[in-house]
Amino acid sequence: MADDSGQTVIAALDDHILPLIGNLIPSLEAGIRVLDIGCGRGRALCHLASRFPNSDFVGYELSDEALDMLEIAGFNKVAVHQLDHDIQNNFYVMGKT
Repeated sequence: MADDSGQTVIAALDDHILPLIGNLIPSLEAGIRVLDIGCGRGRALCHLASRFPNSDFVGYELSDEALDMLEIAGFNKVAVHQLDHDIQNNFYVMGKT
């Protein structure tokens, strides 16, 4: 986990990352559900929730340290959950039969 995702991911989201995926920005503006696995403190989710109030954002994080430092207060469109170590029982894992 980066010490400060504000200096790594968030700075690039608007101008570099979001435009890479066709129709993502209009979809976020209209309202979609977004999943961030490995969301850290939730800063990127909160940034996106501020910019796209019609969308809902869910994050999963494995690190207890990151979860202890969540920064999602005041963001009712953002939820963060503890990611369990047994994710394979909850999600389809590509390559597994």
